[in-house]
Amino acid sequence: MKEQKRIATVLKTSGLPYVKSIDEFDFAFQPHIDRRAVMNLFDLTFLERKENIIFLGPPGVGERRIWPVHWR
Repeated sequence: MKEQKRIATVLKTSGLPYVKSIDEFDFAFQPHIDRRAVMNLFDLTFLERKENIIFLGPPGVGERRIWPVHWR
């Protein structure tokens, strides 16, 4: 319970416009997004390797739709 409250507080103060789970992400919005590549990020191994993630693309691709997804 204490951990859930901490997570809720961090999310509230994060400045993210909204919180979503990956299950709510509409991959049909932009069919060129590699669903498997996005889903592979959820194993969080990039954190162990101390790597960053950068979402790049032309306007309208959907980068801003992915970044607020809640990583649970």
